[in-house]
Amino acid sequence: MQIGVDSMLLGAWTDVSNCKKVLDIGTGCGILSFMCAQSNENAHITGIDISDSAVLEANENRINSPWSNNMHFELGNLKNYVPKQRFDLIITNPPFFNKQSLQSPNSERAKARHMEELELEDIFKFTHEHLAPNGRLSMVLPFDEFQKVQQMTCKYKFRINRLATVKPKVEKDAHRILVEIGTDPNKLDVSELVIRDLDNTYTPEYQALTQDFYR
Repeated sequence: MQIGVDSMLLGAWTDVSNCKKVLDIGTGCGILSFMCAQSNENAHITGIDISDSAVLEANENRINSPWSNNMHFELGNLKNYVPKQRFDLIITNPPFFNKQSLQSPNSERAKARHMEELELEDIFKFTHEHLAPNGRLSMVLPFDEFQKVQQMTCKYKFRINRLATVKPKVEKDAHRILVEIGTDPNKLDVSELVIRDLDNTYTPEYQALTQDFYR
């Protein structure tokens, strides 16, 4: 599967410091797991996906990476996945196209991009049950999902600790949100990120955020 800007943003923006156990939901080719491993070589990362081919690709990438001992990938559906430990960080670039949107002709791609297999509440419910004390949930979502995120955050008694609105270009409206959810009642960091300038080049702020992962 192709690596998109959303995953690059999320992986670079997410704070992996002091995390020992990390779960990557819907890992795909494993890009978020590898970015977490690069940011914190002491973390052990588990990546799960409902696609056999995605898990196969992620494991091939793992074997050829510098962090092959820091992670493992397995076939798993979050709705019935029962981990043996709690996680300090849960990270996900979830499928956010609704069921009425145009389906991809490729069944594997469709699973990755549509909410047929996973709903936002499934992620919050799992996080509520399996997040370690002081742990964090980090996601990238469409901007128009923010109200639903707020509802789920209240329902499961979490708090939004960090929030970044993302604009594709300077003159465009925000189209994505990066959101970190936890339990710290005193932390709230709100920012804005623009991906491209008027000339379609990456902005200095985007380059600064992601530069370590493009080397």
